[in-house]
Amino acid sequence: ITTCEIKQDREGKSRTWRTDILPSLPLTAPGACNLFGSVAVAGGKKDGECVSDVFVLDVKSREWLRLPSLKTACRQPSLVVFKHHLLVFGGVNSNTQWSYNSQKLEI
Repeated sequence: ITTCEIKQDREGKSRTWRTDILPSLPLTAPGACNLFGSVAVAGGKKDGECVSDVFVLDVKSREWLRLPSLKTACRQPSLVVFKHHLLVFGGVNSNTQWSYNSQKLEI
């Protein structure tokens, strides 16, 4: 992952890009979003099948923590955090059809 670090210096802000290696995730094609300074991922594919897994990257320990699963498996959903809820929209289901379902996970 490539991140932009913003540091305060005497003249103002300075921005630098750096590459950081994250711990591997046991799935591909998840949706992702910022979750209070961490990274949340949901859905995706594992062994060719859509999954309902939800993980959050603990940036201090650099470990993926498992959260309760989605009700419906999907890959490539859109994620957003709103009022302590992880909202999951759409994605592709196991029949490779776009899904218009939405799901909510309290966090």
